[in-house]
Amino acid sequence: ATRGRTLTARELLDRGRERLGREATLDPEVRSELLLVMAGAYERLSAIDLALALSQQSLAMREESAAAPRDLARSLCAVGRFLCRTGRAQDALPLLERSLALREGEPGESGVEVAESLRQLGLASLALGRRGEAIGRFERALAIEERQGSPARVALLNNNLATVYHGAGELAAARRAYERSIAAYEASTEVEAW
Repeated sequence: ATRGRTLTARELLDRGRERLGREATLDPEVRSELLLVMAGAYERLSAIDLALALSQQSLAMREESAAAPRDLARSLCAVGRFLCRTGRAQDALPLLERSLALREGEPGESGVEVAESLRQLGLASLALGRRGEAIGRFERALAIEERQGSPARVALLNNNLATVYHGAGELAAARRAYERSIAAYEASTEVEAW
């Protein structure tokens, strides 16, 4: 509280962002990761432009410091996601493709991260009207998530597929994908799924 007034989540986040900007001694990798965490928080508050700016700062820091491929891929994927959310899917594609290439080329990389890059590429493809590409990317991500992912992400990918099929007028395929999505959500115990 400030002078008897309770701070909002946005105000607390803004203060944290300002403080992070002033903190000169913080390790660049720690700063970069904090920027991504804050970008995600701003995204949940629907402040996508701020989320984009913070993720771009994270990416610039990681590119400048020759960060590990896994970390660079996280920042690339985040910037791509936020570019898509601000209507700039064409700008997002090369970043998301780079993220996917880094994740696929990293020994021991979790398939879940590969699936997330594929999902974001699917969303960008869909935004650009490339339904076939979107379906292929969503299906590939879904196959990974079904093997090693969470029921919530399986549900989300089925919902993504259903949306594409519905938009294409393929109602039977859309219904099947929606039903798989609902079943996966119902099977999920993950709080974020609800």
